[in-house]
Amino acid sequence: MGLDKNTLVFFLGGYDAEMVTIKNILLANGITKENIQDKELQWGTAKLSEYKEELSKLSREQIPVFIELNLDVAYQLSAIIIDHHNEKENTPSSIEQIAELLSIKLNRWQQLIAANDKGFIPAMERICATENEIKKVRDTDRRVQGVTEEEEKLAEKSIEKNKKEINGIVIVKSLAEKFSPITDRMYGKVQNLLVYSDNQLTFYGSRKNQLVKKYKNLIENNTAYYGGGDNGFFGIGRGKLSKEEILTIKDEIINMEPETNEKLYSHHIFIFPFKWRKWDVKPGASLKDKFDVKYFRDELLRNTNWKRNFFNLEFCDRYNEYNYFYNYVREILYDLGEELQTHDIDEDLINHFEYKIEKGITYNIKLYNEEKTYNLGIDSILLNVYSTGTAVLSLHLRNHNHPTKEDVLKINKFGRRFYVPFFDLEPDSIFTGANDATSKDKLLCATKKFEIPAKIWIGNSDLEKDDKSLYEDFEKYKDKNNYK
Repeated sequence: MGLDKNTLVFFLGGYDAEMVTIKNILLANGITKENIQDKELQWGTAKLSEYKEELSKLSREQIPVFIELNLDVAYQLSAIIIDHHNEKENTPSSIEQIAELLSIKLNRWQQLIAANDKGFIPAMERICATENEIKKVRDTDRRVQGVTEEEEKLAEKSIEKNKKEINGIVIVKSLAEKFSPITDRMYGKVQNLLVYSDNQLTFYGSRKNQLVKKYKNLIENNTAYYGGGDNGFFGIGRGKLSKEEILTIKDEIINMEPETNEKLYSHHIFIFPFKWRKWDVKPGASLKDKFDVKYFRDELLRNTNWKRNFFNLEFCDRYNEYNYFYNYVREILYDLGEELQTHDIDEDLINHFEYKIEKGITYNIKLYNEEKTYNLGIDSILLNVYSTGTAVLSLHLRNHNHPTKEDVLKINKFGRRFYVPFFDLEPDSIFTGANDATSKDKLLCATKKFEIPAKIWIGNSDLEKDDKSLYEDFEKYKDKNNYK
């Protein structure tokens, strides 16, 4: 037998878009104002003790429902706890728990609010939120939190004046009391972000779980909090620690060595064949002129990290391989060094190149329907160029950080996607032949969900787009002039 909702008394926690939406859901589903206790508490500092007087007036039949409150005072055993932070971070969002409690379904707006509160913008992207929907939700969340126009300006000033990067973490000292205007502006630009002021601190990114382990004692005494999954957040509540303690923890986070795992879970080789030719040749030119390997080699090696890599017999396993083949086969397979060449070998039949990889550079795959980013070590980036006008680029990658079978399969599937195979079109244009009316915001939604990564880049794992990275987010495909 289900609960009688008339016996439920709801105690609301800190205000954000989710809490306001929860209140509206309660009112729309027959919960009386008398059974909704709401002191419009501030997010991050909402405590059950704020409702001490109201708790004392509950009858035996009434069941309190505490929503995202710091349980700092005693309460009756029949109470229902609604939360998805700290040790409850793997449970559904609070709004989803309320929907289950009341046996109702959430509408589109409520689903967006739930996703935003559970996993920020990535979670909204996973349910195919448009740019306009994301902007509307984030604007609403900041407004409900009490972010003023002045704080929006201070956020921009904080980023402009107080932003720096140390050890793969982007640090911003906030001039505003609330951090959300800063995190919204920095979304998609960094992987690890640390925002702090004199009385609070929040870290967002891939090292969050490491911080949860390190500062377990602060979490247990309600000084710190966390949530949002693998790429979520860890924070020190406003006013919980002194300025000096905040600065000490900030420095500890910056100087903390990232967790490393030398265990190899999988090795991946992505192979990309392509055609090439020399374009500035006269009509009717010979194949040798069109496919001039020497010209290709000279252009490739001009002011780049590419270098020619000859095959040699430095290692015993190479001898076994080399000795297995006849001379005419070796000529096709290997770019032979001078000591292995014979007068029968054409040195420009095949050239083998290797790209010099800078320290700290990784191969990074960000999925549309995942919070985490797959960061793979790079063994080598190789290029074979043939005098037949063909070439093969191959990436040899190591996975030390993602152990599950599902992770390995996703790396294999999405890590080799460099271009858009198809657009996600509205049904009308598919079945009726009518001109396609799919909005640009939705063109890649399902495609990114099932076929291509949201972003893929070679560079610093903590910075998606910088001067040194090879970066692709496929957004250019939304303009047909870029591919037609």
